[in-house]
Amino acid sequence: RVYEDEHVRVWVNELEPGEVSPLHRHEHDYVIVDVEGDRIAAEPAPGAEGDYHEYIEAPVKRGQTVYLRKGGLERAINVGREHYRTVIVELKHD
Repeated sequence: RVYEDEHVRVWVNELEPGEVSPLHRHEHDYVIVDVEGDRIAAEPAPGAEGDYHEYIEAPVKRGQTVYLRKGGLERAINVGREHYRTVIVELKHD
């Protein structure tokens, strides 16, 4: 973690090409800011239901900011050929 208080938690996620993050759950809505990379995927846990039950791949665009809802159990996978880095800001409003 880079920063945390009662309102937000900020952290950085970095993955080398082919690297897979540990299985995790986002307990709060969050914003991701792409810093570097070319392609990323999210893989839900087996048997996942709800909003986050499908495998998703997306291009990484430096500076792109995306708001995502809290939800299911997943892993991030760097499916690109470049080092992946993103800043994640979790919003503790719930």
